[in-house]
Amino acid sequence: MSAKRGMPLSRESAGAPKFGASPMAFNRYFEDLERLFAGSDPEVADDTKKIDFAIFYTDDETYELWSRIRSGLSDAEKSDYDGFKQKVKEWYPGAGSDDWKYNRRDLDDIIFRYRGHISTRAVYGQFIREFDNIAQFLIEHKRISSMDRDRLFRDVFYQPRGESPVWDRMDDYLRIKHIDKALDDVLTTEEYMKAAEWALGGTTAILRDSNASHVPESIIPKSITIKSEPISTELTSKYNALDDKVNHLTSMMTSIFSALQSQSSNRPNTHSFTPIGRTPATGANAYPIGSNTASAQPSTSYTPPRPSNFCYFDGASNGMFEMAFLFEMVLSTSCQIGKP
Repeated sequence: MSAKRGMPLSRESAGAPKFGASPMAFNRYFEDLERLFAGSDPEVADDTKKIDFAIFYTDDETYELWSRIRSGLSDAEKSDYDGFKQKVKEWYPGAGSDDWKYNRRDLDDIIFRYRGHISTRAVYGQFIREFDNIAQFLIEHKRISSMDRDRLFRDVFYQPRGESPVWDRMDDYLRIKHIDKALDDVLTTEEYMKAAEWALGGTTAILRDSNASHVPESIIPKSITIKSEPISTELTSKYNALDDKVNHLTSMMTSIFSALQSQSSNRPNTHSFTPIGRTPATGANAYPIGSNTASAQPSTSYTPPRPSNFCYFDGASNGMFEMAFLFEMVLSTSCQIGKP
């Protein structure tokens, strides 16, 4: 006979009941709690103490809620454990009646989570445990039919041909095993299970924690030290000098283009051209022809004056050379901007 022991002294203790807010977890919490009441030494028989323990082992939010519920009870109700349990059960829909423990949406959620993601026996085993538990409950309560269950089970694996290796192997298996069946016939869940087990043969049956790291601990550095090196004074001064140059160049270029725009708008048109001779057009393809090829070019070229104390760009044919000279002077900070 096992020795009795007292009630756990903390909700973090190994033997303390664990509370969960779901309907199943709620009922399981009270089952574990009442088993502790009967197995403790001394046995907990007083209803007031039972209520105290029921509140004590819950999480912080639940502790606050249940304490407030108890505060609203009469003195007689505060000594009624079963009555208190019914009061708090009202705050957890589905916990009071097993008839609504699961619904069709719960089964649809499982189908959505696992569809196209079953590639090992481990994941498959987890799926069939969840699926069968809810599907059987819904069948017993006349929420779905057996054929609905069969179709839903198949839909977890079904994919267009060539998109799922698992379903392709299952489909090949079923075509051979049920050669006399129509391709769109729904088979039983048991037949689909056999096909899935065959298609997944050779895959791992160990379910790994997706959040766990599989990198050997020996190659993981225990700590990483980040050394902060001070920036040298020389580097800082060079950076500041470069920044000043860039700002000066930006200012100079802004002034240059403003001056060019102003000069372009105020300059008179002094270019002269020799009129081009024309001949009458004859025929369907006739076009004007200049009487003198040389006369098509301007007879004179305009060369603006260049004061000695200004950089000046006039847009003439040698302007690109002058602009290069201008940039050189700007970079040397010896150029002044102004109008001639």
